[in-house]
Amino acid sequence: MLASGFTGLTDKIGRITNHGIAGPQTPPVSHPLTESLSMTVSLSFSEEGGPMNIPKSGREISSKWAEYILRAHMAVAGTPAFLQVDNCTVSEDLGDGYNSQVVFFSVDTTEREETSSPDVKKTYHLVAKLLKENPQFKVLNKKFKIGLKEYLVYTDLISNLNNILSVKAPEVPQISLPKLIYGKCTSNEFALVMENLQHAGYEMNDKRKGFDAEQLMAAVKRIAIVHAVSSVFLQTADTSKYSCFPTAQEYMNTLNIMMGVSLEISIEFLKSSKENEELGKKIESCKSSLLEKASAALLSDYPVKCLAHGDLWNNNIMLKYSDAPDEQKIIEEVKIIDWGNTSWGPPIFDLQYLVHTSTNRAVRKENLDEVLSHYHSTFMTLTTQLGYPPGKWDLSDFKAEWEKSYPLGFLLGCCLTAGTLSTTNPANKKPEPSILDKPLLLPLKVLVNGMKLGMFKVLMPVFMSSGGKKLFAGLLRKLLQPTLEELKSGKNEAMNTRLLELLYEADENGLL
Repeated sequence: MLASGFTGLTDKIGRITNHGIAGPQTPPVSHPLTESLSMTVSLSFSEEGGPMNIPKSGREISSKWAEYILRAHMAVAGTPAFLQVDNCTVSEDLGDGYNSQVVFFSVDTTEREETSSPDVKKTYHLVAKLLKENPQFKVLNKKFKIGLKEYLVYTDLISNLNNILSVKAPEVPQISLPKLIYGKCTSNEFALVMENLQHAGYEMNDKRKGFDAEQLMAAVKRIAIVHAVSSVFLQTADTSKYSCFPTAQEYMNTLNIMMGVSLEISIEFLKSSKENEELGKKIESCKSSLLEKASAALLSDYPVKCLAHGDLWNNNIMLKYSDAPDEQKIIEEVKIIDWGNTSWGPPIFDLQYLVHTSTNRAVRKENLDEVLSHYHSTFMTLTTQLGYPPGKWDLSDFKAEWEKSYPLGFLLGCCLTAGTLSTTNPANKKPEPSILDKPLLLPLKVLVNGMKLGMFKVLMPVFMSSGGKKLFAGLLRKLLQPTLEELKSGKNEAMNTRLLELLYEADENGLL
């Protein structure tokens, strides 16, 4: 766990093993939970001074660091004999990351497989996930162990889940993540470097449109496999090394505040026009009841527990298409990314989240029943094959869970739709350059950030206390005021349409 100490860590390379089944070789990783890793490779670059510090931002990603991580990655396989970075280009455009900096960079190398081999030129297209420089994000990362959870998913947990599939269900597709090049997680440093999926033929669907029926079905099948094998893992393996993964219920304090403020924004938006005023008043009258039902839905004792992704929406699902006649696009593969919000919880959380944040009303109305049946069939077939099907969890039980948790899905949909589609949300904007970025003012920047970090460390327990929740809600309300004004203006058609669909759909479904 983050709070229990990360001191004295070094980079390690080896093979992860679990229950006697050898896992795949992993890139260099560093964390106290990797004590079971055996040192099998002597790093050829150790003469240069050992492990290098992690860059704090894209500005600090250098050719030297790129060479270090690539050599470390190649050392696992023992090749090549020679690797030299000729050029490292960092993109100015940041990726879509709320919990971390997402930096795209490409590395040109000269390599030789053997000492006498001819030179080969290669280019690597990579993505680095780094800690956000913003002090409050550092505090949040440490509080919720965001970096540690994602690090463990990439370097350990998914390998263990795939081991189960390899032995007991080899015909089932492996859980596929972006290829990991380098990983490190300590008390002060965090980095995951992986392949850039966009250069491997994967696409991110337009979040404004949301998934169509085919895309939704493909995502549901993929997460059903993750849920099924992880539910078996929870019943059969020692999960103590993943003690940093909370239960889904532990998120409720923060979720309740976010959903409450988001609902207030939606109500004010509706009441600002005569056309929607009546619905706004109707939702306002049952606001407390909606929040209570949403909390109760997540706090229920569900018969199935699994690895819940926790942020399963459009932009965290990458799709690869195969060529087809008549310009049709057939989905060939699905990769789920951004695992920093993982928890042990009911699978219904991810499903409600996905459906209500990433589809439009027509897709839900026409395909929901088929989607739920497809998910349940995939889950039950695989858990039965693995020898651990849930006791009483037939399709009618599952659909009853869906109906019971609908208030949670509705509120998550409202919250994420406004948060991710707004053009005014600070989290969606590239940070502006600061005067403190100038080299001469670096000591002052360090001092200012240190003071901010100290302040947020003090404030975090206050925000999480019963009295501090109102303060937190007030600050969040102020932060989202520009989003409310954008909704009222009607200029963001995609956001307004998707949010209104959710609100009127809830009324039609008898939720209000």
